[in-house]
Amino acid sequence: MKIAIAQTEAEVRACFPVMRELRMHLIEAEFPERVQRQSLHGFKLAYAEVDGEIKSVAGYRVSECLGCGRYMYVDDFITSEGARRKGLGERLLKWLIETAKAEGCTHVMLDSAVFRSASHELYKKLGMKETCRHFELDLSTVSA
Repeated sequence: MKIAIAQTEAEVRACFPVMRELRMHLIEAEFPERVQRQSLHGFKLAYAEVDGEIKSVAGYRVSECLGCGRYMYVDDFITSEGARRKGLGERLLKWLIETAKAEGCTHVMLDSAVFRSASHELYKKLGMKETCRHFELDLSTVSA
């Protein structure tokens, strides 16, 4: 298994089918541009590849806040459905944790949908704790 950061447009495009399993609203033709635009703010797209095929993808960024200092936030984390429960996601998440340490981070954080209980078990297995609730407001639903 190879873990790397997508650096070329071809590598980014190769990540799309797996990322689409998590982010179904994404449009393939727009994906490389979105990744490029987000990379201007520190976003990186990591992937795990087995036998030349990408099976797991993680989008992340390193930032800093008053609450905990320097941290890694994992925006997106998905293993393709056919490759789950084989340890690929765990290996990619361990790689992210080691990368965060190397970047001088004190925390790794992510949000996960409440129905993704199998993912939650992996996070707990690796020592992550549920520490808060995420709230959001869809501004398209709010009148002026």
